[in-house]
Amino acid sequence: MPVLVSASETSCDNSVETAEKTTFTYDNLGNIRKVSYGDGTDDKVYTYDKNSNLTSLEYGDVIQNYTYNDLNLVESERLRIDGFDWTISYLYDNHGNRKNVVYPGGGSLWYQPNPLGQPQRVGVFATSISFHPNGLYKSVTLKNGCVNTQTLYTSGYPNIQRSLCGTRNIVYNQYSYDGNGNITFWDDKQSNTYDLRLTYDGLDRLDNIRNGNNSLIGDLNYDSLGNIEKFDSIAGTINYTYDANERLYSTSGMRAYTFTYDDRGNVEDNGFDSFTYNLANEMRSASGNSYVYDGHGKRVKAVDSEGTRYSMYSLSGQLLYERINGAYRQNYYLGSQLIAHQGAGEQTFIHPDILGTTAGKTNSDGGLIKRLRYAPFGLEWGKTNASSGEDEIGYTGHKHDKSIGLTYMQARYYDPVIGRFYSNDPIGFRDVHSFNRYAYANNNPFKYVDPTGMASRTATGQEFERKRCKQTGNCSGNSEQDKRREKGRKLTEKFVDSYDTGDPNYHQYEIGPSFGCLISSSCTVSAVAGIVDSEGVPFKILPPGNGETSLLGINPINHFAIGNFSVNVTLSGHWFHPGVVVHATFESQGAVWFYSRGVGTGKDQFWNMAIGYGAFGKMHSDVSNRINTEILFNPPRL
Repeated sequence: MPVLVSASETSCDNSVETAEKTTFTYDNLGNIRKVSYGDGTDDKVYTYDKNSNLTSLEYGDVIQNYTYNDLNLVESERLRIDGFDWTISYLYDNHGNRKNVVYPGGGSLWYQPNPLGQPQRVGVFATSISFHPNGLYKSVTLKNGCVNTQTLYTSGYPNIQRSLCGTRNIVYNQYSYDGNGNITFWDDKQSNTYDLRLTYDGLDRLDNIRNGNNSLIGDLNYDSLGNIEKFDSIAGTINYTYDANERLYSTSGMRAYTFTYDDRGNVEDNGFDSFTYNLANEMRSASGNSYVYDGHGKRVKAVDSEGTRYSMYSLSGQLLYERINGAYRQNYYLGSQLIAHQGAGEQTFIHPDILGTTAGKTNSDGGLIKRLRYAPFGLEWGKTNASSGEDEIGYTGHKHDKSIGLTYMQARYYDPVIGRFYSNDPIGFRDVHSFNRYAYANNNPFKYVDPTGMASRTATGQEFERKRCKQTGNCSGNSEQDKRREKGRKLTEKFVDSYDTGDPNYHQYEIGPSFGCLISSSCTVSAVAGIVDSEGVPFKILPPGNGETSLLGINPINHFAIGNFSVNVTLSGHWFHPGVVVHATFESQGAVWFYSRGVGTGKDQFWNMAIGYGAFGKMHSDVSNRINTEILFNPPRL
């Protein structure tokens, strides 16, 4: 008989002071209902509909409400703060693709999704939008007549990015890569002053930086824990000193910092500014500035020397609406990329680089407002500190706070001078690089970005596609097999991307890539994909019928295979609904490989991921065994 242990019997009650405790309350379905903080921080209170969709979230005086359609897609998002009451609403087509958004200011955008669900326009601000087969944009015509274009290599990586307004180039870059997808040459076609030749160490961390003439202009040294010890940057040299706890203690050279930390590892002082945090690890003040956050941890109010700024973020984490010193601004996006904003009678159009950074701005007539170029790790080119510039969306699509010289990356604040966060990673370690909880973008700021301040991903935003393209070397083949694989990729990508990363229950896990066999007449992608597909529904009891089957006899799913992809989509009644698991088979370096990825917003994340890793980890082992016995290859010597 199980023994029930009450909260009062746990060791935490005896070892942690009340003021340092955070208490989580859940309902019977595993939905988080309340978060209480011992330091007096306001409670977070959650409510849900019958489908466990979040309908309201109250965090002190910040109140958010959500409504959903019959497909559980968000129909409206509402924010109330300081007497303001803003609502953003959405419409969808019959396939669940978003076709319209209405902003609080009354502006309405139509997207005109194509058969793949990709927008062909963003209202009047961007039209004639076309895409490459891997989902990256190909061409976008802006309202002011400027055109943003992007060509790709056969691997699927961006080649040339160009923004042309009439005959004037606003952005004109070409990129070269090594075999690991690291940028080795950033070729600025407008001025070789900004050319960068880049090399990396054995862990794919940025190592040397040279100019277009191949003269060394930057160099990085790391310790055994991945901490930067010395950074000879374009603007000067920074030396780093760490304390006994491996926390950055001080820097010298171009920027002399001295750091102190609170008990949770947040920077309290850097020698120039002081910072305070609540128990939710939210920065609440900084040298006279004050900040307010919503229940998702997004900053909705900032008061600093520039005035008062209110911000409304969507569930997906996009900054859609702002009130800046009494004036309103609406931000418009193509996917995750900001393309324009308007407010106070002005319209500004954005021209990005490969990192999603605002590299250029033009006005409503196509006239140049400003070009922006950044050194490695995000400091504006030629500057020695970040206490200047504009409080605008800039480096990798994030807000800059010039009053404190930091970049607000939602979950954390980032210092582009030293290339480090001011708080440790709230998610924890996921790979070898993330054991360093303060490091930015795996110390590879030309390959990775951090959209939420919680996890790095490739700059193109197509992690799933990036792996497929990189590993097969062909993202847009013309054979019937390639077309079928491409169709499968797009369909599975649509499933994976349909889950809201802002959902408190969002989770994902990956297994592999696992080695299959050396390519031969018998070892082909199709042969291995067939085995992966047949093993891709572990513990199945009922045979497939009309695409439906069950796991453990009581967990219904829809299972299908197309091309080299195999997919399990949960149905109502599944323990971990909603969720999807995708299995992909590909060729690389003369061999066939396979890997699995699970994504969803189902309840009980711990068991969801534990069972996912267990079940599909075993599946990978079973696939390997079947390859050995059925395809009969000689495994490589390791």
